[in-house]
Amino acid sequence: MILEPKQTTVAYRCPVCGQGVISAVGLFALKGDMIKLKCECGGSELTAVRSNDGKVRLTVPCIMCPKPHNFTVSESLFFSRDIFMLPCPYTDVNICFLGDREKVTGELERTELELLDMLEDNDDVQNVWHNWENEDEE
Repeated sequence: MILEPKQTTVAYRCPVCGQGVISAVGLFALKGDMIKLKCECGGSELTAVRSNDGKVRLTVPCIMCPKPHNFTVSESLFFSRDIFMLPCPYTDVNICFLGDREKVTGELERTELELLDMLEDNDDVQNVWHNWENEDEE
């Protein structure tokens, strides 16, 4: 009997270039070290670390906020769901997707359309981002 190692797909959208970043993450790789998913543009990265208490700690770049968000999920949730989404705590927009590759890819595509609709509907989005950036400089 051959056991397949646990694996999940993790994805996020780069806040710098807007590209979807997606990768498979295996249990053995996660137990061995910090996992970093970097965007090809070099502007963002998601990190995942397994702690000794069986939790996975994620730092996820946010497409809506100027700073990444931290999440903690159980290892069983991280590897067992068909699809699990982590939302920005301020805007409720899903920024991280975990689970089956097809479902994660589908959700990443769906949220891209949602974000484009939001941009079309809201002329003030650029002003909001500009204000957040100025707050960091003060």
